[in-house]
Amino acid sequence: MSNFGIGQPIRRKEDPRLLTGKGQYVADLNFPNQVYSTFLRSSHAHARIVKINAEMAKSVPGVIAIYLGADLEEYQLDGLPVSFMPENAPPGYQPKFELLARDTVRYVGESVAMVIAKSLEEAANATDLIEVEYEALPASISLEEAAKDGAPEVWPGKAPFNVGFLWQGGEMEAVVTALREAKHLVQIDVINNRVSIAAMECRAAIGVHDKISGRSTLYTA
Repeated sequence: MSNFGIGQPIRRKEDPRLLTGKGQYVADLNFPNQVYSTFLRSSHAHARIVKINAEMAKSVPGVIAIYLGADLEEYQLDGLPVSFMPENAPPGYQPKFELLARDTVRYVGESVAMVIAKSLEEAANATDLIEVEYEALPASISLEEAAKDGAPEVWPGKAPFNVGFLWQGGEMEAVVTALREAKHLVQIDVINNRVSIAAMECRAAIGVHDKISGRSTLYTA
């Protein structure tokens, strides 16, 4: 058996630093005038945002600001582009992931509102008071369902059958010939279960801006 690969023991490198208290997390950092933000996230896989009421949340002590998707245009903040597209792939649809959903949520957990407050507790309390009225829309829960004719489209009119791009590699003609001439064909559906790590510190970041130098520094987990 090889010295590397599946089944081989891997000695962890980060344990001594973390177990002896020498590790550092984003939560360990504190800067002058530091404020905190939390996000209200969608509970729907697909829905239209009918109305958002954040008035009660704004009255929570310590709240500095609350931002909704409608505020993004005022601040000229665009969505995050899709940076991955296979080489030599035909043109496909590359949506921009909105920083805050504006009129439609497209997955459970999509950010709908951002609360900024003087403490994490105050931000969380205000987030709980934001009321969102949704109009639930049909959703697909598997790749096969999403690609069927008539399935709900995540991006209507832009990505038919919910397909972002089509890509193939190798010599297709040779593959087709080999399959056609094979004595036996075996077909199998392989489904990968959802995998998630269990980080000691979940996603977190602190941004520090120096007005004098114009330099911004981002600390992240």
